[in-house]
Amino acid sequence: MQHDKFDILQIEERGFNAWPAIHTTHVNGWLIRVGGGLTKRANSANCLTPFGSFTEVKNAAELIFERQALPPIFRITPLVPEGIDRLLEQDGYTSEDACIVLAATKDTFPANSAGNIVLRTRAEEEWCDGVARASAIPAHLRTAHDRLVGSVQLPTAFATAYADDVAAGYAMAVIDRGMVGIFDAVVNHSHRGKGIWQALVARLLHWGEQQGATASYFQSTETNEVIRKLGLKLGFREIYRYHYRCRL
Repeated sequence: MQHDKFDILQIEERGFNAWPAIHTTHVNGWLIRVGGGLTKRANSANCLTPFGSFTEVKNAAELIFERQALPPIFRITPLVPEGIDRLLEQDGYTSEDACIVLAATKDTFPANSAGNIVLRTRAEEEWCDGVARASAIPAHLRTAHDRLVGSVQLPTAFATAYADDVAAGYAMAVIDRGMVGIFDAVVNHSHRGKGIWQALVARLLHWGEQQGATASYFQSTETNEVIRKLGLKLGFREIYRYHYRCRL
């Protein structure tokens, strides 16, 4: 996998399919995504193949987010034309939530997990409850989360890891044109540091490989050094970084 804009575009497109918004407006090669306020990725303006006036994009995004009673947010990836990040900064948008996107190819996938992990094809209530607790999803965003994960149209696996017959960790994987994306990977506080996160990812990569996947990707915040290092140990490597520009 080459570190160029073509590959970034491939990952970005798959990421939007795997983490869908409730509504998307297309403006000059940008996607203005609205997802009920759950996660900035699903509630931001995102650049894919830009053309024309960014002013039109900015005006449309600000109007849409205002109508949704949400702050305007722009996601700044390497696909964003030069100068736009600075323009937003000058207009009072602050930089937030810097993230890293990591990817791996099939030849570096770890061995299948030997842990007690159950895969399901639907986001059942038990799985959604567990993710909400482990991720501390606010109660007012719980409906948006469940709607989001239930609206994925691509083959998806929902994994629950058990330790001593107790649900200890959760993750989901979505396969899209030969790549498997890992999302919502989280472990209960009381079970962290026991290899459960790695076991979940390994199991979902094995599932993806069975579905024909030859590559995988996931993202982490820059500040989550633990997850980034675990990803590197599992054969992932950094592909690109992005951040958000937000105006409250």
